[in-house]
Amino acid sequence: MAKELNGSVVSVIDEYSVIVVVNSKVKHPLYKKYVSRSQRFAVDCSGFSGLVPGMAVSFVSCRPVSKTKAHRVVSVS
Repeated sequence: MAKELNGSVVSVIDEYSVIVVVNSKVKHPLYKKYVSRSQRFAVDCSGFSGLVPGMAVSFVSCRPVSKTKAHRVVSVS
């Protein structure tokens, strides 16, 4: 089963695609301080209409839908 990721919508491309950013904290290997990392994903949101920037979503990986999209929205919180 695919790992479910949580993130927030940054931009809405069209009615089928959104950009989601996932923020995480990682410990630096040398300095042992926590550093903030962010990663952006192009996510397919077919069936979830009305997504706006700032909404929290959960998504999983799936087969490639297009050149950049290989994830789909599971739920909106």
